[in-house]
Amino acid sequence: MALKCPTIDEGEIYCIREVDFISKNPTEYVKLGKTTRKTAQRLKEHQTGNPRQETAEYVLYTDMMSSLEKYLHYSFANDCVNSEWFVMDTPKVMADVKPLIQSLAAEHTLVRPIFDEWKAQSKTVSNGKTLSANSAHKALHATYLQQYERHKKAEGEMIIAGLELKSMIGTNDGIENMVYLVTTESIPFDSKAFLASLATKTDRDKCHKTETKILPEAPKIAGEDPLSKIDPALDTRLKALDKAYKANKPDSSNLAQPSLPVTTALINLHGVYLTSKKEFKETEWALQKTTAELVSMLKDNKEIQGIVVWERKQDTKQKFEKEWAKKFFPTEYKAHEGTPVTKIHRVTIDDGKKYP
Repeated sequence: MALKCPTIDEGEIYCIREVDFISKNPTEYVKLGKTTRKTAQRLKEHQTGNPRQETAEYVLYTDMMSSLEKYLHYSFANDCVNSEWFVMDTPKVMADVKPLIQSLAAEHTLVRPIFDEWKAQSKTVSNGKTLSANSAHKALHATYLQQYERHKKAEGEMIIAGLELKSMIGTNDGIENMVYLVTTESIPFDSKAFLASLATKTDRDKCHKTETKILPEAPKIAGEDPLSKIDPALDTRLKALDKAYKANKPDSSNLAQPSLPVTTALINLHGVYLTSKKEFKETEWALQKTTAELVSMLKDNKEIQGIVVWERKQDTKQKFEKEWAKKFFPTEYKAHEGTPVTKIHRVTIDDGKKYP
């Protein structure tokens, strides 16, 4: 499992409460968000056009703002009503949200150096050397594998919960305020035939840009078992659901039908999915921290024998750019376009509870 380094960005995490202007009573809605500026400035921006006053209930600076915000959103997914807005009173914010923010921010201060090192290593070519594994490497590797198994199970449970809910769509255009069919309008384009129609290599080169990256983007940890070995029953259930869903996956015909109305059964399925997000995020964060420690031990070497391999090399490729092709050769480009089509780009489960 190739985990990438999480975003490292400094800023404030805030809990903003809506308060009724007339009665002065706080509402049940609180926003759990982030800002690279001062929260006081964000409040002024949010206030415009809002019929309720917004006040900062709690604010704290952190070294890994985006990581912390996402953790909060996953942890309190069952309280989310829409995007960053949650239904929870002040006592809950102070008893549950505030301590979690403080705990994670303290962790971020401690682990920031090894995450910085991880980010730096991802942009650096490795030196080709292999280190022999010592007792510290082996102990940390054992911890990683335990965390990995827990995370794979949590991931499996979350995927299953999502598949069970999405499988209920049937022939409908999603589920009201719960599951959406996201479409994209696209025009098919035959890039291979287009390039073949150009007269010279110089012309073809005009349609490409050179991209240089350090690859692979993430280290490979030895000993990661597939879910089928970690939890055969869970894997069997996941594969069966995935097969059934793909056999009846929504297509363009669904778009002509109404959305399925919300029922108690659907609310229960949605609740299971939202609940599963907390365990997923907790296990992912534990795994990210241990991966960062392993990368810190690896440094700029290629490998710790039997533990971790990250042979980073510079990879340069020519990438076709459709916009450049359209700009430089509009006539040839138009000749290789097809008929516009509408496709279901993805099926999205709402992160909030927009129902009673």
